[in-house]
Amino acid sequence: MLGKLVLRNAKRQLGDYVLYFITISCAVACMYAYNALIFSEQVKRLPRLEILPLMVIATSLLIILVLGWLVSYMTGYMLRKRSRELSIYMVSGLSNRTIAGLFLYENLMIAGMAFVFGLLAGILLSRLVEAAVLRMFGMTFTLGFSVSFQTAGVTLLYFAGMYLFALHKNKRRLRKIRLYDLLYYDRQNEGRLLKQKSSFPGVFILSLLFYAVGNMLIILRPMGKGYDVLLGLAFVVTGLFAFFFSVPSFLASQLEKRKGWAYRKNHLIIFREFTSKLRSMSVVLGILSVLFMLAVFFFGTGAAARIFADRSVELNVFDIMILHPGGMMDFSAYEKRIGESFPIQKSCSYGIYGWESREFFSLRRQAAQELEKPQRLIYAEYLSDTYMKQSDYLYLRQMLGYEIPEVYENTCYVHCTPSLAGKFSDYMEKAGTIEVNGYELNAGGVFSEPFSQNDTYGNGLDYVVVVPDKVTDGMEIRYGLYAAVTEQPLNSAELEQLTDGGLVLLDRGNGKSVSQWKSVSQWKSVSQWKSVSEGRPVSPGKSASCEGLTSRDGLVPPDDLLSMETGRAVTSLIYPDKDYLSGKWVQKESLSQIYVLLICLVYLSVILEITGAAILATQALSDGEKKKRRNSILGQLGMSGKQIARLDSRQLMLLFLLPLSPALITSGRLIYDGARKLLLDTLGMPVFTGNMWIWQAVAMAVGFFAALYGIYYGAVRMAAEKQMG
Repeated sequence: MLGKLVLRNAKRQLGDYVLYFITISCAVACMYAYNALIFSEQVKRLPRLEILPLMVIATSLLIILVLGWLVSYMTGYMLRKRSRELSIYMVSGLSNRTIAGLFLYENLMIAGMAFVFGLLAGILLSRLVEAAVLRMFGMTFTLGFSVSFQTAGVTLLYFAGMYLFALHKNKRRLRKIRLYDLLYYDRQNEGRLLKQKSSFPGVFILSLLFYAVGNMLIILRPMGKGYDVLLGLAFVVTGLFAFFFSVPSFLASQLEKRKGWAYRKNHLIIFREFTSKLRSMSVVLGILSVLFMLAVFFFGTGAAARIFADRSVELNVFDIMILHPGGMMDFSAYEKRIGESFPIQKSCSYGIYGWESREFFSLRRQAAQELEKPQRLIYAEYLSDTYMKQSDYLYLRQMLGYEIPEVYENTCYVHCTPSLAGKFSDYMEKAGTIEVNGYELNAGGVFSEPFSQNDTYGNGLDYVVVVPDKVTDGMEIRYGLYAAVTEQPLNSAELEQLTDGGLVLLDRGNGKSVSQWKSVSQWKSVSQWKSVSEGRPVSPGKSASCEGLTSRDGLVPPDDLLSMETGRAVTSLIYPDKDYLSGKWVQKESLSQIYVLLICLVYLSVILEITGAAILATQALSDGEKKKRRNSILGQLGMSGKQIARLDSRQLMLLFLLPLSPALITSGRLIYDGARKLLLDTLGMPVFTGNMWIWQAVAMAVGFFAALYGIYYGAVRMAAEKQMG
């Protein structure tokens, strides 16, 4: 008998809370799909992704907390809605223990079905997620059907933990509840909220003040070091909760003052119903607004990081670059070995030269200061201007399919990143002539096409001065380069094959201190000024120092030179007898942590949004019977069915829009600040010259949110129309 009752009630609840059931199934599918990456053999073979399993596990644990709250809230909500039904069971003679067991088994049955459907969807989704991850790293992937029992076990463990905790909590509550409390349980929350002393119009003004102060702290950052962002978020969250507590009373007070507007058309009905609904769920609306803010922020941050990483790789135009420290070498052995596995379209061997001049170095530092970039250590190889032969430069442009400019024998040119082009052009026009290695050269044009300059150990750091071939006689060769364009992209496994022959993957994140520096003019060779000390390793971006650096024209202010404390600088070429592999695909691999961050942020964003949307959808559909009675009365008073439907539609739209405005404003600002920090914290000059890419990331985040949110809104609207008959 009780078994039939459990089955009947489970079927009825499944029909009443179908959106909740779908949300839980989607959450299970996401958990399976992303945890499958931990056990994927193809993903394990990707180098530099050791952090991915840890990030996925950490994100999953956070998601368990969010989904645990969702399950706890929804089971408590079901308990309130069914309290009178359960009180009838109690009057019929069923004990508290039996009623608690019924409620537990009903919800476990729903959870079990949600888990099975979610697992089936997760198996398909996991293949798509794995394909997307492998595509990021240039790996091929064949779609197929496979089940990971390890992933299914981990997903079941996560799911059981969050569900059993929430159900056990409600089971304990039912065992202790009295008949009187059960009869009026559905009114307790509403009655408590209606008596909140903070729900008055003055608190509404205070909530707006808190929200405004929080956003000002995030924008202006007067304290620095991130404390102002944390304090600003605390103010914003406090303001949101105060806003949703106070807005019903504020709207009611405004309605009293504007009676002419209130009694026009259907305004009174809409706002009375709306404020009544807000009073019963003010705390929930505050939580939902925070969830939506985080969902948009996480997705937008991931999108901005992806755009930034893709642009950084795009600016590195050569597929393969091999660097030889200290001079030129014969790269033919490497070229032959590479050509056996990867067809090469074009290639070139050339040198990057150095001299004591610091004109363009100083201009670069000034441009960085104008952009308020944090002070970063310049690598040892870039403490003065870098140079390239005209013949090498023209051949490299031909390799890349760029227009071949007309160059003159006694003229120097500059190729730089777009963010420096304006400043360098102005300087060249004003200077007229540039002295290099004893030659007086005419100042020529400035070029700014992508040229593998946005990171270290390419064609200069952000710029390279192009001079006639004869000018480089007697200059030291900072390093020799071999650049090649292949017919097809290289993936991580293929890059690993290239390192088997003695090449070392260039890791710009590692460095060692370099000492025994005197002045730029005394650097006789790379091997001399790259004598690596036995001191501590230095990470790029940390402070370092060097003695005796001077500027020929006095363009470098004293505080712009490296400090005089230790006489050290840093280099990433830590093995003098090794050759280094870099290029477009090595750089993409070095950005793997950004792609891992993207994976986890999108995962988290989806769960946060569907959690909030499911709760809002359930609340919107919770008063079906009450609305039926109200609509019947309105019909008897002469309102047409079309007018009643329009009234319901407006109320539903207001309920869905209310948590969005503050969430979108704050998340948009956070995305902007995070993207700007990512752009300016890199060693090189910004890879974007404007903010359009940030607004693109914001648009992607808002668009994705709106699409998913719109699905829930459409589903609720159809369900509401079905409720009204």
